[in-house]
Amino acid sequence: MFAAGIILFIMRSGNPPFNEATPTDPFYKCLAANRPDVFWQTYEQDLDEGYYSEEFKDLVTALLKLDPSKRPTSEDILNHAWMKGPIPTTAEVVKEFEKRSVTMKKQMKSEKDPNEVMTKEHSHETVAFRHVDANDGISISKALYEYEKVLSQTTEFFSYEHPEIILQTLL
Repeated sequence: MFAAGIILFIMRSGNPPFNEATPTDPFYKCLAANRPDVFWQTYEQDLDEGYYSEEFKDLVTALLKLDPSKRPTSEDILNHAWMKGPIPTTAEVVKEFEKRSVTMKKQMKSEKDPNEVMTKEHSHETVAFRHVDANDGISISKALYEYEKVLSQTTEFFSYEHPEIILQTLL
């Protein structure tokens, strides 16, 4: 359940909630000391109001409790208000992915332009696709762009599926 809380937080925030799950970690210390209000204030300070819904904060806070016996069960999670909240329609998801596709195509076009240099602050947004084939090793199915691995700013996804299959599934 603890790991589910971390993953849920990362999916919404784009970075982990803390460096180490110890009471000495500056971020986890707030949760361990039963001060989730301080934890959430820290994360919300530069975001639009309501970025994290109250239901989301309640669920993640419960999942990240220091005492495992106080964390919710899978049944509790399924019955939680956040899980019963609104979800996007298929049309909304398709629209969002189309928007992201346009952004990525623009980025890829600018990266192919040798006169345009990618800045360091944007380097973590570059996507690299690799395909591993059991028969002949690694083959590149899309252009493999250089990227700077920056802790807490990148998301990596590993799969044995071909990138085109994953893309089609997401679309």
